Amino acid sequence: MPDNEHKSFIETSLENIRKAHNENYLSIFAGAGISVSSKLPSWDKLMETLREKLYGKIERNEEYSACAKKFLEQHSMPSPKELADFIKEIEKKLKKELCDEIKRGGDYLVLAEKFFNQFGHNFYYQTLRKLIPSHAQPNNLHLEIVKLNPKNLITTNWDDLFEQVINEEGMFFDIIKTDTEIRTATGLPKFIKMHGSLDKKNIVFREKDYLEYSQNFPLIENYIKGVFSTDVVILVGYSLGDPNVKQIISWVNFHSNNTKQDRGQNGVKTIYFIKTNATFDPIEFRFYENKNIHVLYLSEFFDKKAENEKSGHESELKNFFDEIKKKKRSLIQHSF
Repeated sequence: MPDNEHKSFIETSLENIRKAHNENYLSIFAGAGISVSSKLPSWDKLMETLREKLYGKIERNEEYSACAKKFLEQHSMPSPKELADFIKEIEKKLKKELCDEIKRGGDYLVLAEKFFNQFGHNFYYQTLRKLIPSHAQPNNLHLEIVKLNPKNLITTNWDDLFEQVINEEGMFFDIIKTDTEIRTATGLPKFIKMHGSLDKKNIVFREKDYLEYSQNFPLIENYIKGVFSTDVVILVGYSLGDPNVKQIISWVNFHSNNTKQDRGQNGVKTIYFIKTNATFDPIEFRFYENKNIHVLYLSEFFDKKAENEKSGHESELKNFFDEIKKKKRSLIQHSF
């Protein structure tokens, strides 16, 4: 699919999403990327903290002092570009070393398991609560998503930022953090914390939590699997390598024969993964298309890739949510 065809595909997808929004069969899955602007730690930062508490902090002062000394010997009066390139190189080296260290401790889920086994339940939750404090404030993306008022707002995040917005805006949602709470749900839109909540101390983080998910959250799992067969679904705030996305994709593939498809002329599948700050990748697009997931590269549609990655992520998502609301506004204006 060439770039121009992908732009056209995004336009068609937006029509599909708007229709679902207007007719109340739009469900949104929101990941950690939505909370970045609320100054919560990235996944890498979270894992770095756990690794340091398990294995101790690696001191590299001497090594990097030597690098800096060598650089200054070669560039006695470095230009701003030369200095910036040196800093980028050091950051790249640090990131690689961190990834290597985490791998040595096991993958992310195994590292969380090791941390829990080493320090126990109480210290595990104390540490995570310090990293994800209750005084954190929601950002504009939380507000934009809540104000869309989807049929289901489902998050894998453990923080309470969406709940804060729901309460502050006076919105009506069934808030579901535990499996038993879904039994008492009403006909209101649902906000589901599918991976639990820090305040309930029932989060899904360790390898064991993922393996035993069906036992610990059977009602939530069945409900969410049903969502894929009835609703247009948007996955936003995730990376494609996220273990949460892998879990969701496995459900989608398992139930692919029952997954609802748009019955219009194009027969567009109704599960969309939103990707920001990225150019169209045809190989990646086809790979996930075979898994019943359509990747929408927003940078291609909005014709700009921000120099500041963070602001680009936010502005592209803001524009995307505005596009979803456009049709609803025009319908309201038409009715008068």
